[in-house]
Amino acid sequence: MPKRPDLGGKHRYGYVLLTIMATFIVLASGVDGPWVRVLAALLEATTLVLVFYTAGVHPDYRRFVVGVVAGAALLLVLSLLGGQEFTRAFAGILAALFALAAISGIVRGVGLQPEVNIGTVA
Repeated sequence: MPKRPDLGGKHRYGYVLLTIMATFIVLASGVDGPWVRVLAALLEATTLVLVFYTAGVHPDYRRFVVGVVAGAALLLVLSLLGGQEFTRAFAGILAALFALAAISGIVRGVGLQPEVNIGTVA
């Protein structure tokens, strides 16, 4: 089994929460357009990468996730060249997958901690 990085038993999710808040702000801005969905999906991709680093996931898995996210981000940006409906659908699907993966990473990281306190989110 791969060795986990030693984080001193503490996982801090402050930056993760900031990217989640930024995603909510972008989506709640009221601006409509395919680029808004793409921006939200890119923020969720950033959240996913931060979660995998924060949760102490093995570096090999983190590199794999960063590669997948980078490829998906490139496809998201390229989808802006296509039709609006395609871009919205593609961004929505990827955003949902990124969010589900981030949730599983957070659950994994928090589950490895002996306790969860205010320091976890600072």
